Amino acid sequence: MAQRERTCINDEQKETLKTFFKDGMTRVGSELIPRAASATGLDTSVIENWIGNYKRKASSEPRPSKAKVHVRELSPYNLFCRDVLSNKGTMNDIKGRWATLGEDAKKKYSEEAAALRASGQALSPEMRDARIKMHLKKLKLEVSKLEDLGVETAILSFDRQRSSLEVYEVSSKGATDLKSIILYMLCLLGLQSAL
Repeated sequence: MAQRERTCINDEQKETLKTFFKDGMTRVGSELIPRAASATGLDTSVIENWIGNYKRKASSEPRPSKAKVHVRELSPYNLFCRDVLSNKGTMNDIKGRWATLGEDAKKKYSEEAAALRASGQALSPEMRDARIKMHLKKLKLEVSKLEDLGVETAILSFDRQRSSLEVYEVSSKGATDLKSIILYMLCLLGLQSAL
């Protein structure tokens, strides 16, 4: 059985195919394949083959590991874990200690969890701070993706539960003028509310 001759795809065609892939041409039978064939001058069977090869290559490349933030909902056990870990304990320290913890100590953690929930907090302050940090990290990633698409973005936020006005800033490199305008508007709003 004779093998089919390999089709060489030049750099310009590859970039066009990658653009179509990003736009949704990720499977054989995609409605975008005829348009990609028209744009590149390649046969549809060549493009379908390219899709499979491109997906395999992308899945075989090592992906950067993401730092996982494990944030559990508020419970007596999680408050106990927080205390053990904040005192330089390890997960091995936690294993047997909760089971052997006295009823009075467990009751203390239950009361703390109930008090935090009654005050409207589903998370302990430490867990809440970890969640805020995690979401700000996600915002930075989204802002950088928008910047790659040519969109300048500025996000300013503040934590109402803190006594001092701590402003969190996430912005693209080109949004310095936009940040200045937003800060100015925040100052005006602060002055207006004080009147």
